[in-house]
Amino acid sequence: MSQEQNRLIINCGSSHVSATMVSHKASELKIEKSLSIPLEYDFQNEDAWIDAVSDGIRDVVREGKLSGNAHFIIPGNQVLTKTLHIPSVEKAKQPQVIAFEAQQNLPYDLDEVVWDSQILNDDGMETDILLGACKNETINEFCGAIQKTGLVIESINTSSVLTYAALEYSEPDLEEDVLLINVGARSSTLLFKSEEGFFVRTINLGGNTLTQFISDTLGKDFVESDDIKNRFFVEEDSLEEESSAVKLMQTSIANFSRRFAQEITRSIVMYQRKKGGDSIKRIFITGKGSSSPMVREKLANALDHKIELFNALSGVDLAPELDLDRDTLSFELSEVVGEAIKEFKLTENYGNLNLLPISIRQELRFVRQKPFLAVAAFIICIFPWLIFSGISKESQLNQDYDTELKQDLAPLKSNKILLSENKLKAQILSESISQVEGLVNTKTNWIQFFADLQNSIYNARDVWIDDLTVIRPEVYIDEYDDEYGDDYGYSDNEGLMNNKDSLDYEVILKGKMLVREPSNSINQDVLANRIKQLQASFEDSNFVVASKPPKISWKYLTDGLKVLPFEINLIIDTEKPL
Repeated sequence: MSQEQNRLIINCGSSHVSATMVSHKASELKIEKSLSIPLEYDFQNEDAWIDAVSDGIRDVVREGKLSGNAHFIIPGNQVLTKTLHIPSVEKAKQPQVIAFEAQQNLPYDLDEVVWDSQILNDDGMETDILLGACKNETINEFCGAIQKTGLVIESINTSSVLTYAALEYSEPDLEEDVLLINVGARSSTLLFKSEEGFFVRTINLGGNTLTQFISDTLGKDFVESDDIKNRFFVEEDSLEEESSAVKLMQTSIANFSRRFAQEITRSIVMYQRKKGGDSIKRIFITGKGSSSPMVREKLANALDHKIELFNALSGVDLAPELDLDRDTLSFELSEVVGEAIKEFKLTENYGNLNLLPISIRQELRFVRQKPFLAVAAFIICIFPWLIFSGISKESQLNQDYDTELKQDLAPLKSNKILLSENKLKAQILSESISQVEGLVNTKTNWIQFFADLQNSIYNARDVWIDDLTVIRPEVYIDEYDDEYGDDYGYSDNEGLMNNKDSLDYEVILKGKMLVREPSNSINQDVLANRIKQLQASFEDSNFVVASKPPKISWKYLTDGLKVLPFEINLIIDTEKPL
């Protein structure tokens, strides 16, 4: 019989703090207890959230009489989440490459944030990476508030990615391209799922945005408008549609829905461009901000697409005292269910980010090691006595061993010659292995060389590489030799590559440059100079010692295409081979 496991999960949202106890036994996921406390602060002041959530955590711990270890969730508007695509490299090199890409894609230095990543997919050519980062100041204040309650932090995840695990768990046979919208108080998460994995984007629109629309329409302040919104959502089924209050609310919700739909449509286009995905077949929605049927209806009309209500509690059992509130909890607990699924590893690619600072992880590791350290200290204390008691026995044993060793020495001497021969063979094999290891280590050079090329191309702008070929000091046949035909009309040293008998260690780059100037104002000398500047940038790499004059084809421009093919031969330093 499998053992029951329990997890305490505390979801620190923008408008509430909830504490949920989730258990897992065999294949059953069950919510044993759930408690939610609303946050009281100025929702328009984002900096006030950390103080409000600190009070909320303290209140929910006191009211729920909570203790022990807990897993925490912070809202998506506090975390920058991105899905990156990087070249596939061996596992040992992945942390270095991921850190480089993180620095390139985050608007902060890495030492200013707490960040983590998860590999979502690796097809051998390209690796999909989920990246999450939060400011040090926010995380440190958040952890300080938790430690005052006596709870032990196991992990900190972002709500942005956890709904994906709930979708995978509740809809395991869902294969078509879908969009799951999680409407929060301050921000909303758009999660695109396809057969290849998922793509997530956080937008700064949510329930507070609707409150602001109501405030603008009714001329009320934000707090009063939020109260009107909440009362309307509770009573909207019993109100007359022709009443002036309902019509004003319909106007506010319609304006909000149009704004929200515009951002969703823009995100769908961005997703299809990045992932090359098909059109979205189904749209699901969840989150407290989507609990109103009118909001869902207006948003569906604005998108001109059917929107289905996502049931995050599908396949999840509830304690009897919670079952009556299943419909309400379904809107509130999608992230909690996702965190539980992640902890119990019930799906793959579940958004496993941990934004707990390294210093706190080390403290927790020390706390867990205290019992082992106590045992080690005890052993050290009794170790001298054990040595003393063993000395007398050791003396007698040494005499017995001496006799036995003399008897065994004779046959061992006969093997001395054989061992010497094997030692010589081992030295020869060791030298061969060292040569192979040297070849393997050159992979590190490739990673740095690609980083240099990427930096040069980024600075040059409007330039891309179509082909990269390595010519080692041996006979070389260019299989791409006819890609541009004989159309090159510019070369500083024509015929330089025709001498096959004196090849250097070269890397041949073939690519194109986008020409933005109008056709009637194109200056070939200016364009050629841009190619030479790009070539000079390539030469700044530590792996390049020189380069041959570039070859430029003007045929595309002559035919009316605004691209300029080029070929640059880089001479590689033989002391730093690729």
